Amino acid sequence: GTGQQTRSRSCNNPEPNYGGSNCTKGMESGQSGKQNCNINPCPVDGGYSEWGEWGTCSKTCGTGQQTRNRSCNNPEPTMEEETVLTWDNEELRNCNTDPCPVNGGYGEWSEWGVCTKEMWRWKSISTPRM
Repeated sequence: GTGQQTRSRSCNNPEPNYGGSNCTKGMESGQSGKQNCNINPCPVDGGYSEWGEWGTCSKTCGTGQQTRNRSCNNPEPTMEEETVLTWDNEELRNCNTDPCPVNGGYGEWSEWGVCTKEMWRWKSISTPRM
């Protein structure tokens, strides 16, 4: 904002002496003066806006992540060299934390079991003829 500054001067260059008059030359500007200073608006550091909506989750199941952001515009910084907030402007959280469905599938075949029916072989015996 706007301020004021003052200044003063003394009648000593040279001091009046030997009947000389007190400083009359330049009296229109007097012994003191004032003027406005810092007439430019004060700089304003930036501030955060409200958080935006959460983004889409990176996974549909099995724990994904999603983010949301906020900007440095509440208020906006008034001068380039003033602080622009760039940290803590993104938030991250887990989402869709339920396990993913697992469809069943067949494993390896086991060894063959014992057969339920045994086969018999008949052997014929021949007798020698006499």
